[in-house]
Amino acid sequence: MRRIRFFSFVLLLLAIAAFASAQTTTDSESQKPSDPPAFFNHSADSRFWASGQLNFIFQTHPDFPAKYSGPNSLHSQYEKATSRVLTLFL
Repeated sequence: MRRIRFFSFVLLLLAIAAFASAQTTTDSESQKPSDPPAFFNHSADSRFWASGQLNFIFQTHPDFPAKYSGPNSLHSQYEKATSRVLTLFL
């Protein structure tokens, strides 16, 4: 249940960022080709910067026959794992 709430929260943040980006950019305010892409408008001459990123990695493998096994081998039973890294730059 906690994972569903967490992923729902992340999707909500992404939707808000995409909506804000679409609302703030018009034809007359289009970015110059040299400007880096960004979701939110920011000042180029400000002393402060805040940004972040979310990385989710899902790994799995099905059952498979294994003649040999050891401490450094994959388990022959089904396994899955999700890794996440949340980074905030200030």
